[in-house]
Amino acid sequence: AISIDNARQYSRTDERLRRKLDELATLQRVSRTVASTLNLADVLRLITEQAVELIQAEAAAIFRRLHAPLPHGDEPAPIVEYRVGPVREIVDPEDRDRIVSSVLHTGAARTEEITYTDGTSTLFCLPLRSARETLGALCFRFRSTADINEDTLALLQAFSDTAAMAIENAELYEEAMQSVQVQS
Repeated sequence: AISIDNARQYSRTDERLRRKLDELATLQRVSRTVASTLNLADVLRLITEQAVELIQAEAAAIFRRLHAPLPHGDEPAPIVEYRVGPVREIVDPEDRDRIVSSVLHTGAARTEEITYTDGTSTLFCLPLRSARETLGALCFRFRSTADINEDTLALLQAFSDTAAMAIENAELYEEAMQSVQVQS
């Protein structure tokens, strides 16, 4: 009985280790792909596509904040810079904007149920932070209630760190190219 129990435990441990290795290999491949270009539009596209592949979400989008202040001191709503996956109509878009704005301001990930015209889905957003600032939010939509466990959260955090560096590098490259054009 002890031998059978040990064999089961070894089997479960071996399975978890294989799954972890697969996740790390996927993360490495995804990170390499995201860092392969300095074109900002391509970087944003690759981040969203690879993020959906990484955790098998229904859809993903990168939200950014407008830097220009609005009249009357209102906070601008976050805008979708790039999205992948089927578009669904939200009953109250302000619900989504409130969640994304909260992630952009606090720098903390959030999970919430959002009501769409064809049902509810789970929205999970995490910040894209660089050493200098929060560059945006990466949001995932899951068809059913998503269980974001600690392992998945750690994987997504590592991916979002790589994504933020890729965005920052692409922005710095664009600024440098604009500077060269102005100087020439």
